[in-house]
Amino acid sequence: MSLEETLKEYIAVKKSMEGSDLLVEAGLVTLDGNKEFREAELLLARTTQVSADLLAETTQLSADLLAKTTQESADDLRKCNKISVEWMQKLTIALIAVGIIQLIVAVITLLK
Repeated sequence: MSLEETLKEYIAVKKSMEGSDLLVEAGLVTLDGNKEFREAELLLARTTQVSADLLAETTQLSADLLAKTTQESADDLRKCNKISVEWMQKLTIALIAVGIIQLIVAVITLLK
């Protein structure tokens, strides 16, 4: 590449980097600056997409696990409630039976 071509390309890069004069003036932007920025931008886009995909997958897995554990907990609670209702029925019947027996004992005691 001739010196003239190099200078023209440098000027073109400098114009395209408008607003980044400090970088250009400091010599931090090479003649292939646009290419480097495009590559960096593409890398950022790819890593951002990978991060977004990973986040979506993790969120979906967490949601699925939460739904599964919630369903299991609901099933366990339903079983416990069923057992509790059965025992409460048995206890109620037992208390009524004890009450009836106490009434019979009280009546017998009064009649004697």
